[in-house]
Amino acid sequence: MSDNTAPTVDDLVLTGTIFSRYAPELLERVVVSLVKPRGSLEPDEWVARVLDLLADPVKLARRLQILEKSDPAARVMLALAGHMRREFFPVSDLLQAHLALGYRDGLAPLLALMETGLVLPDLVNIPGQPTGLDDFTAWLTLSPGHRLVLHCPLAVRGRAIPHDLGLPLPTAKAWRLDPPRADVEYHTAAMAERDRDLPPLPLAEAVPLSEVEVKGGASLSDGLEFPTRLGALWQGASEGPFRRTQAGDFYKRDSDRLTTNIHLSSPISENQACPPDFALLIAAIGRQEGLLRAEENDWAIGDFPRRWDLGTGETLGSLFESCQAVNRWGPKEGWMAVEAASGNPYPSACLLALLLMAQFSEGAWVRPGDIEEWLRLHHPHWKTNQRPSAREAWLELWLVGIAWPLRLVETGRLGLEAKDGVAVRLSPWGRWVLGLGDKPADDPSLPQSLFVQPNLEIVAYRQAMNPGMIARLSRLGTWKTLGAACQMVITPQTVYRALEAGESLDGLRSFLEGRSGRSLPGAVWDQLRGWAGKRERLAVHSGATLLEFDEPSDMEEAQARGVPLIRLSERFAIVQERDLDYRHFRLTGNRDYGLAREACVQVTDDGTRLIVDQARSDLLLETELPHLGQRLESESTPERKVIAITPESLRAAAEAGMSAELTRRWFIERTGQEPPPAIRLFLEGMDQEPVFQNALLLRVETEGLLDGLYQWASTASLLGERVGPMSALVTEANMERLKPILARVMGRRN
Repeated sequence: MSDNTAPTVDDLVLTGTIFSRYAPELLERVVVSLVKPRGSLEPDEWVARVLDLLADPVKLARRLQILEKSDPAARVMLALAGHMRREFFPVSDLLQAHLALGYRDGLAPLLALMETGLVLPDLVNIPGQPTGLDDFTAWLTLSPGHRLVLHCPLAVRGRAIPHDLGLPLPTAKAWRLDPPRADVEYHTAAMAERDRDLPPLPLAEAVPLSEVEVKGGASLSDGLEFPTRLGALWQGASEGPFRRTQAGDFYKRDSDRLTTNIHLSSPISENQACPPDFALLIAAIGRQEGLLRAEENDWAIGDFPRRWDLGTGETLGSLFESCQAVNRWGPKEGWMAVEAASGNPYPSACLLALLLMAQFSEGAWVRPGDIEEWLRLHHPHWKTNQRPSAREAWLELWLVGIAWPLRLVETGRLGLEAKDGVAVRLSPWGRWVLGLGDKPADDPSLPQSLFVQPNLEIVAYRQAMNPGMIARLSRLGTWKTLGAACQMVITPQTVYRALEAGESLDGLRSFLEGRSGRSLPGAVWDQLRGWAGKRERLAVHSGATLLEFDEPSDMEEAQARGVPLIRLSERFAIVQERDLDYRHFRLTGNRDYGLAREACVQVTDDGTRLIVDQARSDLLLETELPHLGQRLESESTPERKVIAITPESLRAAAEAGMSAELTRRWFIERTGQEPPPAIRLFLEGMDQEPVFQNALLLRVETEGLLDGLYQWASTASLLGERVGPMSALVTEANMERLKPILARVMGRRN
């Protein structure tokens, strides 16, 4: 294996922190068992000696060899922890996978691993954990309300694999299940039957399984299905956090935000697989990846993980870990209730399914149903569950809907039609993720992978993208389509968002020009530079209260009383939360700014003046109106504000980034109707020049006569614009040519 398994500084610090929360007697026992010192150690040396051993690959390998000889069951359990790839994992995941291998007692090997310091209880991240832990058995028997999570140091996970788990080997005819090594009772009985020259005991639970052939070639994902959807999730979180209840479920409105987002809930484009509650799973993976961060119970916007910049392989490995860490989702049930998630069997079952596929030679295909049958017979969740619903198939959906997009498996058709089913095989990427093979080379990076259009739209070609590029594009714009050619649009808000996320204007320009192979269109660069300049003039306050005063004199009076105001305008100011003294103020009303904007503006008959209902207006409206027009002091009163809109004010708003479409939406939200004709004239006339020319008006007696003149080729070319049923414009030059022609057909006959 070429991957680096050396422990990181953060990993060693975390491991040392957990050890420091052991009671002295327990810590001494663990240190002696792991380090095996030749002499006595001082208490202040205990943790340091353990960390030194974890950082020494030779000493650590020697300890694992000793463990394999003294406790093979514990060594197999440690290998399972290595295949999980997770820094933290529930106790139930490890025990379920271990029991599925045929071991009768899972607690004894787990206690052995904890006593030797190779696996630790998570006493840092999980609330309600005991301080001064003095007994592992007592910790494992905590009340069901406590989450039991284990931590396996990075160095141990890396050195624990590969290791023979005792999984069955496929043969040409059947997958023969030899007695599990830990099944001592079966082994003893079999030996006794042999010694008495009796027929051998029948092999229990033999699953017919043979290699199959597929029609056509293998299908391997590009690995970008999850990164692109997670980019869309991050953009959705920028509009506001996803709110959750105390029980950890999404509120209806926020659940709808996820499930109605077509980028999150649509089926996988290549195979049309659509796991249940796919959007909620994407959100949970985003939380594990750090794209969403916990804000009390809610999930707010985070940032893209740095691992995405390391390439597709590292990203897929991280996404597999995050997917396995989601304990409230299953490929059959979808999103689970909290009480059903505590013993979720799918993370361990899916891991075993991949490990079983790894028993086949590279290139061999297998039916998902055969793998699932083995899981039904051996996994403790299905082995003891006789309900008909327990036999409903789920593995194929997980393989084609989750494992295939993660590039863990390849798929192939068993027939020419979809109803013939699919076969799967572990891909080289899947073997690497499981720690059973070297890392394949990343797909070659194509430099020219996107096209920036003058209308601020970007077309990115998926075959040339990588996770790091997806992260930068997701910060810069808003995805419109995610397919072979992904489309996105840049707006002022997305540029501000990218700059706040750490991007720079020059960095964005270099990125776009480098990936497109050409300079940015002048209009695009001017827009980006203008928006970035506005953002640099912004002052960001992490926590403050915005105050509105009825008159400028009221603000001056508040300052005279000693209120520490930061003046924004004549009537607006902010106060830092720590400096706000509510004794100086009285509450006159409240408003929920999370709701839709209220229509509180009326348009006058001339269409260019706005009347604001002060009783229903809000602070957001006060920041929007100055962009549209000027206040008419002569017509305004404390209860009624009048705003005059002019062509110059709308032109200034457009230069500030408020496009005609944004203005139209504002009128719909604030007035309840489309912009009046006068406003549409101001908006649409910005890019048009009027044309003045001399013309004569031709008028005939009936509409049919004029229709004939427009149809007849001799006269149609001489007529100008039709201005009425019986009238048309004719230029002076054409009139001289038109008169003799009209005399031929319309002259009076005597």
